[in-house]
Amino acid sequence: MLSWRDVVVKHPKHSDWPEYPTVGTLYLVFMNKSIIWIGVVVGSIIGSFIPLIWHASLFSFSSVIFSGLGGIAGIWAGWKINQNYF
Repeated sequence: MLSWRDVVVKHPKHSDWPEYPTVGTLYLVFMNKSIIWIGVVVGSIIGSFIPLIWHASLFSFSSVIFSGLGGIAGIWAGWKINQNYF
């Protein structure tokens, strides 16, 4: 499990951060995770609605599969947004 110190000290983009966390550094560490979680939630919701195109149920097996794929796509999208903008 990574602590805030591992993230702050070992992150190459932010090596000039202070030794002890401030509100700004903790915000950046937790904001990065929340962007990925937002991507997971949005991707899963969108993925679960894809089977409605061919009139399948939201509780069908294909909806569960597409929800998982959407979640994986959301993780990737959140990671890319985090990498490029934060």
